[in-house]
Parts: sequence; structure tokens; C-alpha cells
Amino acid sequence: MRYGKSVVLAGLLSMLVTGCGVKAVRLKMSDMQSQMGAISGLRADPLLAERVEFLVTDNNRYDKFFKDAAVMRAGLVVSTAVIETMTKNLKGLARTYVAAGSLSEDASDLPDSVFAQLKAKRAELSGDLVTFIKGSIINVQQVVRYLQASVSATSSLISEGKGLSGTVKTDFVGKNAIKAPKVAQGLVSSLDNLAGFVGKAPQLLKVLTRLLAGVSSIL
Repeated sequence: MRYGKSVVLAGLLSMLVTGCGVKAVRLKMSDMQSQMGAISGLRADPLLAERVEFLVTDNNRYDKFFKDAAVMRAGLVVSTAVIETMTKNLKGLARTYVAAGSLSEDASDLPDSVFAQLKAKRAELSGDLVTFIKGSIINVQQVVRYLQASVSATSSLISEGKGLSGTVKTDFVGKNAIKAPKVAQGLVSSLDNLAGFVGKAPQLLKVLTRLLAGVSSIL
């Protein structure tokens, strides 16, 4: 039986779109653990600005690993967004109350003196600003707890991923063998992301801890 070119092309495109039975699904804030998914006060959804995906293979062990690894990466994205937003907001307060024109627009380089100066102006802060600061403290506390728990869990997750890397060929056989190359590539990528998490999370925790101590001292 002969098939038209359009039928053959459609079949090839279908294989490409489905990734040979492996789907890439975009992670959403609602997929994060409750303390991160409920973060408020951000200017925009950070996972819309930076896409984080996980693979779905229809094998529960692999699917759980891919999603857990993606959540780790997303934790870095959200944590960075919280730091940038909070720093910009604090600089805005400082310009209004204590240091107009003396701070750059950059989301870094927040002098320790800003916290002391804002504390000295505590009586002049409006009720809405005090409420906002309290909300910011809660956000940072949530992110710190999340990152601390994630750092503790990273080692076992990396071990799990390495173990899965050694069983791909035996776990994806028969009609599922076509999935194996995509799954193997996904494992390499996820393990690379977890290694990046190990390197970046402690740095973010250090910045967040400093921000938390500084903002808490204002009230």
C-alpha cells in the first residue's frame, strides 16, 4: 500500500511533537510546595518569565524524579525573584524616607545602613507600609524554609537520578523502548540542574537570611 507524502509527513510530525511518547510539561507555581506556591507580592509569576519543564514518561518512578528535580530548579527561579523584588521595594522605601537619590535601581548592592535608617523612621511609616513589610518577612521566611528543606533533600534526589540512569534500558523495553533516548537525555539534564542547585542554593540562602534579619529589624 502506498501512502501520500502528506500522510507520511503528518506521521513524522506527530512523532516529533509527542517526543516519541515522552511529553515535556511546564511547571506552574501551583505545582510547588504550599509555602512557595503561596508566595505573594511578586511583580509577576516568575515561572512565566522563565520556563521550567519536567518530562512525563508514564513510568511513575521517572515521572516523580523529573518533577521533583524541576521543582528544585523552580525554587531557584522563585527565590531569585523574591530577592530582586524585595530589594527593589526596600530601595524604594529608602529613597522615600531616608536616602532619596542615593541608591541605584539595581536589585543588588543594598547597604546595611538602609535597614538602620528605616528603623529610625519606623514611626513615620504608614500602616499599609508596615503591613507590606510584615508580608515581605513572611515571604522570605517561607522561601528560606523551602530552600533549607530542598538542600537537605538534594543529595538523595541526585542518588535517585543516578540510579535511574542505570536502569533506563531495562525499564523502557518493547513498545516503550523508543522512549529510552529521550528519558536518558532528560536524566542528564535534570542531574545537571540539581548540581546547579547545590551550587546556587547556599548563596541564595545567605542573601535571604541577610534580608530577613535586616527587614525584621525595621519593625
